[in-house]
Amino acid sequence: MNALVTEHVGLARAISRRRSWYRHHAVRRDDVESYALYGLFRAARKFDSSTGVPFVAFAQMVVEYEIRDSIRTALKLRGRARPSRLLVDREGREYDAPSGADGPCAEAIRQETIHAVRLAVRSLPHRQRDLLESCVLGGESQASFSEKAGVTQGRVAQIKTQAFARLRLALSKYGRTA
Repeated sequence: MNALVTEHVGLARAISRRRSWYRHHAVRRDDVESYALYGLFRAARKFDSSTGVPFVAFAQMVVEYEIRDSIRTALKLRGRARPSRLLVDREGREYDAPSGADGPCAEAIRQETIHAVRLAVRSLPHRQRDLLESCVLGGESQASFSEKAGVTQGRVAQIKTQAFARLRLALSKYGRTA
């Protein structure tokens, strides 16, 4: 583990420098670097080479998450409001979403949100995904879905609640709110 951390300190420092963490947040550069190094340590501790994922890719995800999470925690402790809608695009760039639906980046925001929702829906268990596709998107009633699935209407309501909770959690990882 120590060798992984020592070998990849430069990666963590590069991530802390290349991101625009400082533009939206009142944090110091050395704080962001320490968040990145802590993220690298966590990545080395959690890394499992049997998954086939390269350490660099895994570490980059964990370091970026740790920086983002630590900044949000620090801002809450300082009593500062965090940006209203912090979005992260597929390349990992963060930006504040404009409050209006128009503007130069509105289409990019819409596309990134659609992508995040698709990924979140794909991550749902089969039954929850079927329920959302049938009842929410397809307009089927919960009663007819319960007959088709062979469960009670109460159970369908529970499945729907669980599906939306999972979607909210998955979308929060992409910086979206549901």
